[in-house]
Amino acid sequence: MKDVITSSRIGLISGKGKFPIILAQEAKRRGMKVVAIALKEETNAELENYVDKIYWISIGEMQKGLDILVKEELKEVFMVGKIEKSLLFKNIPRDGMISNLIKFAADKLDNTLLKAVSNKLAELDIELLDSTILIRPLIPQKGILTERKPTQAEMDDINFGQRIAKSIAALYIGQTVIVKDKAVLAVESIEGTDQTIKRAGMYCKKGIVMVKVSWPDQDMRLDVPTIGPDTIKLLKEANASAIAIEAQKTIILDIEESVNIANRAGICMVAF
Repeated sequence: MKDVITSSRIGLISGKGKFPIILAQEAKRRGMKVVAIALKEETNAELENYVDKIYWISIGEMQKGLDILVKEELKEVFMVGKIEKSLLFKNIPRDGMISNLIKFAADKLDNTLLKAVSNKLAELDIELLDSTILIRPLIPQKGILTERKPTQAEMDDINFGQRIAKSIAALYIGQTVIVKDKAVLAVESIEGTDQTIKRAGMYCKKGIVMVKVSWPDQDMRLDVPTIGPDTIKLLKEANASAIAIEAQKTIILDIEESVNIANRAGICMVAF
């Protein structure tokens, strides 16, 4: 996997959330031109303020998106931001290309579908870049990130949750589990991390522990585990006591703000 960018103009295929905006800002800071393909169903409209050109398409218009990349003569692209998998089951019109991609995919797992998209890009001589190249400071190394260290009970839950999370990730079910006293309260599936936290909060009103891991064969071009201030705020609302993430394989958006929120809430944050 290439670790450098050779183009002065890059493409940005954007899902939801702040990650696409942060990446665009960093690319611009380094003097690059950014051409974005934004998804009407997902992308934050604020992205328009941070790119040189933006095209809005539906998530079902894959051929149109590829045609734009070819027309713009883009050879290196990022694909970042969450795309809700539940959209697969909604009545959104699809063009022939994406219909066939879904129809003939071996399964509907995230990595399977995303790799099929990356293969389509490769057929057009367009390289999908490691999504972390420009934002390495947002990927923590191993250690305790907050002022408060975990208690022994929290470490026991983190170690327990890590084993469970790696097991469900190995089955490509999800990357997050919420535990308390070595009991599993919620397992992430198609609903995503935020809803998993909310669901766990229904069962336990204090002291839950969230553990998030990478896929077994994590491709850093695709669907890298990501948390941010909104994640920590939800954990605060759920009266969580700790969050553990996988070091060197997890992005923390607005890392300083995320840690500050955790500190104020008394939530311990650990990268294992």
